Amino acid sequence: MKYKFTILLFYSFTFSCLAQWKEVNHGIEISQFNDVKAITSEIAIVIGSNGTIVKTNDGGETWQLKTSGINYDLKRLEFPTANVGYIIGGNNILLKTNDGGETWKSLTTNHSSGFYDISCVNENLIFISTNNGVIKSEDGGESWIELSPSPFYENIKFINDNIGFVSRSSTWMNYEFENDLAKTIDGGQTWQEIKATSPFGFSNENIGFFYFNGLYKTMNEGNQFDLVSSLSYPALSDIMILNENTIWGIFYWQTLDYANPVRGILKATANGEYTSYMFPHKEHGYNLKKIHFANENTGYIVGSKWDGTKIKGLIWKNTNGLNQSMKTKEENLFQFKIYPNPTNKEINISLQRLMNQTFDITLNDMTGKQVYSKKLLNTPNVKILISEFSKGTYILTIKMGQEKYSQKVIIN
Repeated sequence: MKYKFTILLFYSFTFSCLAQWKEVNHGIEISQFNDVKAITSEIAIVIGSNGTIVKTNDGGETWQLKTSGINYDLKRLEFPTANVGYIIGGNNILLKTNDGGETWKSLTTNHSSGFYDISCVNENLIFISTNNGVIKSEDGGESWIELSPSPFYENIKFINDNIGFVSRSSTWMNYEFENDLAKTIDGGQTWQEIKATSPFGFSNENIGFFYFNGLYKTMNEGNQFDLVSSLSYPALSDIMILNENTIWGIFYWQTLDYANPVRGILKATANGEYTSYMFPHKEHGYNLKKIHFANENTGYIVGSKWDGTKIKGLIWKNTNGLNQSMKTKEENLFQFKIYPNPTNKEINISLQRLMNQTFDITLNDMTGKQVYSKKLLNTPNVKILISEFSKGTYILTIKMGQEKYSQKVIIN
């Protein structure tokens, strides 16, 4: 009697039973979270679509909805102190809290241009980048003045009352970046473009980073950025400066055929060490937006995920500062059927979810000798005749680009 065995090969690179990034059950009906601030290891605040503000006081175990009083999307969140925080959103919304995010009030800026980003030097000195320049408040948002027009406006960061930076999104040009960053040393009265790009950030007034095909570091208030670590990931969509030597980032990697883009999480140091986790965006529908750590061990990522029926906002948490799996259990990414196993005539491989790309199949004996190799494209069913192979145990490997799958096969 012959038996047919179905073996599911798991995507072993991205997912691990020893997960460091874990999905948080927030219980909130929302399609998108846009920003997060981890104020302490226990307290974090997340904002998102339709005026949503949620807060945890117990390290993400429970989450409470806070009243914003608006229905516009909330974009960016800043907490210059543990109690004072600001939110900007659609329709030029500006919200402020004085009690650690428990209650929020709306402030008026009398500015009609769209808001993009916010930077707080302290609880009173605030800068907001708009599509018409930068506005500034010196009294906690009660009154505002317009500064000289800036060349860019998507991102803003002031490291003190005089020195600040604005940037546009990173520009691809033959793997070179242009002058996508501008600096002011007079509080926004004048701006000078510099050769750097976004995303960028600072750990203190002197030391900062940006990322583009590697990690660049400044130790002199952004006057000069030097490449300190060359990495294979092209660009980051967000960066969080943990300390003077370490950054966390979210990357989006577009493949050459545009069929299988991946998103992932990068942790890198200025001495060249890094860990990364990536997963196919097409299959899992992840859209990671922002990352923030309260300290070296506790951090959050927010964004959204397509679950097959709808888009829902998701929160992930890290509790030990390691960069490992986004899941607490093994997850089947592509289902392969390999049968029969054991076998004495042939090995059949059925690729249930065929990816539109070339893949390689190899078969090696336990000494490492390769006895079979074939490159295929758009082939949902593969048959390997093994009558001439010696009896024993073999390793069948299927490789698609960066992804690799292995399974033991017995020939008897």
